Amino acid sequence: MRSSKALSLLACLTGLAGSLVAACSSSGLEPASSGGPAGPQPVASGRLERDDTWFDGKQIKGEVTIPDFVTITIAEGATVKCENGAKIIVQGNLRSSAKNKHAKISCKTWQGIVVAQGGALISEGLDLENPDIGITTQAGLVDAKWDYGVMTGAQTPFLVGPGSVFNTTGSKITALGQSEVQGDFIASRMEYNKGGASGIILGDPNGTITIEDSVLKGTGNLGEFIDSSAGKQVKVSYTTIESAHCAFHFDNVDTFLIDHVTATKGLVFGAMLYGSKTGGKIQYSNLGGAEAAVDVQGTNGALTFDHVYMAGKEMFKTSQPTITNRESGEVAGAKPR
Repeated sequence: MRSSKALSLLACLTGLAGSLVAACSSSGLEPASSGGPAGPQPVASGRLERDDTWFDGKQIKGEVTIPDFVTITIAEGATVKCENGAKIIVQGNLRSSAKNKHAKISCKTWQGIVVAQGGALISEGLDLENPDIGITTQAGLVDAKWDYGVMTGAQTPFLVGPGSVFNTTGSKITALGQSEVQGDFIASRMEYNKGGASGIILGDPNGTITIEDSVLKGTGNLGEFIDSSAGKQVKVSYTTIESAHCAFHFDNVDTFLIDHVTATKGLVFGAMLYGSKTGGKIQYSNLGGAEAAVDVQGTNGALTFDHVYMAGKEMFKTSQPTITNRESGEVAGAKPR
């Protein structure tokens, strides 16, 4: 039998050990719970200091910054909630691999995801609900790839900063307002519903838009869909566009290529070509509109139409394009592959 003195010493050591564990936990030396399905779901706020996985029930509050040495992963199937006005700034890494069972950030209203210079957003199946600006890529070197995500209720789905590159594949967007591109916007197999707003606006001399195998649609015949007030290149291929004031509106772009595109339904104009420095080419495509299939004004470089069906007036006010192999009926295959 232990003496009363030994028992007292054991109790003292036990209490001391408990105090040390508590002290280590509170000081951050012991990793906090990542909030698994059966664990606590803490609120993320401010500057995060360690890698973490966000599970279902995680909440974000205010401006959350992921520093350059931190990786945050949003778990498959997780729903992350947030307070009004919350924002995620990515200087490090934000990742999600949830193509088979989508994860989502669902809030009544929030400021969206900002990928800062040097940061990386790499996600599959990450849905974003009701952001003011869905995804912003700031100017400079930014790695942003948002695939197979669903975005709803965004005032501005995408804001692509000068010199940055944004990629999306298999995404579905329902927008309340226009996207703005100053860097490089690259989309494949995208479904984009702009509603009654304008669609995707290019507004920087070095910016580009590349879209392929996509479905672009709106509500009514309001707003331009692909609009360039300043840009280096617009390339749209194997895509359908409907329900807008016009499918293409180019006031100023260096060059463009429209290839295997059908833009005939619910449009006032198919293409409004008002300014292209070196010109452009439309091929194997269908263009139509209530006012005109094509309206050419302003100053353009060489324009070439090859295997194009124009359903409506052809308005060539300042220059005549070179038209070869004019089609008398719709071109087959001018749609997503």
